[in-house]
Amino acid sequence: MGLVRWLLVAPAAIAGWVLALFIGLLVLGFVDSLCPPEEVVSGLCGASWYPFASRAVVCFGAGLSALLVVGLAAWVAPSHREAVSWVCFGLGAAVAILFAGAAPGLLSAELVSALGGGLLGVAAAHYLQKGATRRSVGARQGPAPEPPAAPGESP
Repeated sequence: MGLVRWLLVAPAAIAGWVLALFIGLLVLGFVDSLCPPEEVVSGLCGASWYPFASRAVVCFGAGLSALLVVGLAAWVAPSHREAVSWVCFGLGAAVAILFAGAAPGLLSAELVSALGGGLLGVAAAHYLQKGATRRSVGARQGPAPEPPAAPGESP
C-alpha cells in the first residue's frame, strides 16, 4: 500500500493544481458577471474596479494552487510528510520565481501569494505529521495504566 501512495504523490499535486485552476476560473467568471453591461467592450470589462478585482482573483488562485499542491502531496504521502511538503514547496517556489522573472514587476503580488500559500501547505503538512506521530505512538503504547490505589484502599 505504501508504494501505491508514493506513486500517487505527483498525481495528487497535479490534481491540486487543476482544482485550484478550476476554482480560480469560477471565481473570475463570477467577477466578470459583476461588470455592468455598459462597461463591457468587445467582451472585456472596462470598469475602473475590474483590473484590481481580476488581479486579486489571480493572486487568490496562485495561493490556493500552492496550498493545494503542497497540502495534497503531503497528505497522500504515506510517511515523511514534512519532507514531501518542503520538496513540493521548493519546486513550486522555483516555478513561481521563474514566472516572476519572465515578467519583472508584474507578478510580485502573485509571487507573494504563491509563496504564502505554499508555506500554509507546509504548515498543514507539519500538523498532519505531528498528528500521525501522536496517533501511531498512542496505538503502540495501548491504553494508559490505572493509577495506583490510595493507601488504605483495597484494589
